Amino acid sequence: MMITPVDSSAQAMVDAAPLPTDADLRRRTNLFVQLFRFIVLGWGMFRLAQH
Repeated sequence: MMITPVDSSAQAMVDAAPLPTDADLRRRTNLFVQLFRFIVLGWGMFRLAQH
């Protein structure tokens, strides 16, 4: 496997990205929120496929 060097501009953008807030982390790890988002996304795709 060959490892290529990381593009410095891409790494600079990653380094400058803001860290998620505590509220964001709680929302991302909450199974009920994720289940709700999954259902809403699935329902939207279902409705789109019906048209």
